[in-house]
Amino acid sequence: MFLNFLLRVKYDDGATVYINGVEQFRQNLANNAAFDDYADGTTLDEGGWKDATIPVSALVSGSNTIAVEVHQASGTSSDTRMDLTLRGQTSNVGGGDNVTSPFNLSKPTLASRPRLQQHQRRMERTQ
Repeated sequence: MFLNFLLRVKYDDGATVYINGVEQFRQNLANNAAFDDYADGTTLDEGGWKDATIPVSALVSGSNTIAVEVHQASGTSSDTRMDLTLRGQTSNVGGGDNVTSPFNLSKPTLASRPRLQQHQRRMERTQ
């Protein structure tokens, strides 16, 4: 049904997005950054969307897990931001059709890096 998915992220100051334990998006954050590492710098446009095309193979039928890791540029930062949309694309021209309704999470769910790594190992065993 979908050709691909459009992932759109707003963040302050660095972010990585994992879908089902596999990294799909990383900006302004070093590879293998520890949970207490700072972002590589500040975001010039924290209110602007950063886009990535996600292959349909990244999602499975049934439940999927999306995890976002957000890091600040310094320990004295006064704010943080994270916003995300994921949209199925039925066309590569003009942004595709809106064929699904958006959903909202009732509350954020926090998971530590060890929990994410545990999930990733579990996903690797089932593949």
